[in-house]
Amino acid sequence: MADDARLYATELVTNVILHSAPQADGSKTVDVLIDRRRSGEVTIMIRDMDARLPVPQLTTPAPHQESGRGLHLVSALADSLWVRSTPTGKTIGCRFDLQRYGVTS
Repeated sequence: MADDARLYATELVTNVILHSAPQADGSKTVDVLIDRRRSGEVTIMIRDMDARLPVPQLTTPAPHQESGRGLHLVSALADSLWVRSTPTGKTIGCRFDLQRYGVTS
């Protein structure tokens, strides 16, 4: 379970770092929030200051391509994946249920 959570978080953070526009000073600010609910759900949210939403790839990358799998991977493994616009940029997040890992609340 911890390995999957790390995978989800690193894929989402990497996507933001690679694809978000820098701020005026050239920097990028990324906030990572992880929330475990009593219901057994874990939510991982990544916030950045770029209002542009991710453009999903409609095709699977070729085997020789080194990138393009992150959101596909998270979407396939997590219980849900979403992107929301915010007043200061966007939040991309995923949710998974600990019960499928045998963890009870």
